Amino acid sequence: MAIIKKKASIWAYVLIALILVSVIALAVLHLVGFIDLSFLGEGFMGIMAWGATDVTNGIMLGGGFFAGGVLAYYVFKTYLVGTKVPITTGTYAPMGQQISQPQPQDEVVVQE
Repeated sequence: MAIIKKKASIWAYVLIALILVSVIALAVLHLVGFIDLSFLGEGFMGIMAWGATDVTNGIMLGGGFFAGGVLAYYVFKTYLVGTKVPITTGTYAPMGQQISQPQPQDEVVVQE
């Protein structure tokens, strides 16, 4: 099957690789104690506490997570994976003027 996907530039792949490397590097640097990333955990707990205070806040938070997931799936599927499309083989039938086959003509033989 053919795969249809929009062309992502080389810079998109470089950006994805940079993001992955930086996330791994930040996690390793936090584990060895070189940098402190505890504020990320506190921020996440604050957002979750905000979402738990009221039903409206929870709905907005859940809707935001859902919308972010849908957007991430769309980008991943469109630009990285692609969509498989079956190729149908058939006869080519052009539109427009139809050309008919030539009709056989009677032969006239002249003898002297």
